Amino acid sequence: MKFAFIDRDVLPSFKRLFVAVSLLLISFLTGTSFYYLHEGFSLVDASYMSIITISTVGYGEIFPLSPAARLFTSCYIVSNLIIIAFGVSTLTSYLFGGEVNKMLNRYKMNREVKRLKDHVIVCGLGRNGIKACEELARAGTPFVVVEANTEVLDTFPYNIGSSIILGDATMDHVLIKAGILAAKALITTLPSDAENVFITLTCRELNPHVRVIARANEESSEKKLMRAGASRIVKPDTLGGYHMAQLITKPVVIEFIDLLSGVTNVDMQMEEIRYENIAQKYRNLTIKEMDVRNMTGVSVIGLKMPDKQFNFNPSIHDKIEEHTTIIVIGSNEQISTFNKKYCN
Repeated sequence: MKFAFIDRDVLPSFKRLFVAVSLLLISFLTGTSFYYLHEGFSLVDASYMSIITISTVGYGEIFPLSPAARLFTSCYIVSNLIIIAFGVSTLTSYLFGGEVNKMLNRYKMNREVKRLKDHVIVCGLGRNGIKACEELARAGTPFVVVEANTEVLDTFPYNIGSSIILGDATMDHVLIKAGILAAKALITTLPSDAENVFITLTCRELNPHVRVIARANEESSEKKLMRAGASRIVKPDTLGGYHMAQLITKPVVIEFIDLLSGVTNVDMQMEEIRYENIAQKYRNLTIKEMDVRNMTGVSVIGLKMPDKQFNFNPSIHDKIEEHTTIIVIGSNEQISTFNKKYCN
């Protein structure tokens, strides 16, 4: 997906053009009214006088003007020179400055977002939001970003590709524009816990089935977010301190976890595969019968059954039953081989 901006509304894109046209129209009506009411011209003659004055074509006066009319016309010419200059610069910027292309891109991206399904919405482009976007892009998961502050966009890594909606994520219409009705998950990373709670509530009201991952800064906010309907709570400060402490107490373990999480550049990753994504002929078989290790090189390190705890380091005799999620580990090439052979 190409990177593009989707503004709060289409109208702001036409703001300068709208102002320029409005100024020309007001100037025309002002001149016409003056010549019609003050000089007694007919409506046609007054309109003609206004047009030739605005356009500065240099035609002579169609009727002799009074001293007051000459003073008005002089001021009228100067003011219209300014209006015409503004209008020309605005039109030039739209035709040659890329504004038309930007508007077409906004329209195109609006259509693309409307067609998205099972995507992720990321609210907020702070440090956590950007990292979430990078991971989603790496995994090939389609996502839409919602950010209210245009200055924050300067820190966004354009190369990861996304649609960005400029707007307040606490507003219903902004989340609807981001495709919340068809999204599978929402990540809210705003620095304000109150806003994260409000976004979670709004999200739950619009789509009760969406998975919500919310950031919390204060311990007291965790329960509020859970009551609001958050599926999982992430506390970056707590996780950061915990991680730093374990770099001392368990450095090798943390190095291994970093390796799996993609923090390092080592070609190794974990992947989860749901039962419904497994090819029909491999369903309801044991790990031994699937022969995953020999066929692909990946290792099955965990199974997750619905309403049950994780089965870490499962036995080769454990069966891949309905609603089971398999967690495997291997290189990118091995994971790719597994997906090609064992998945639909």
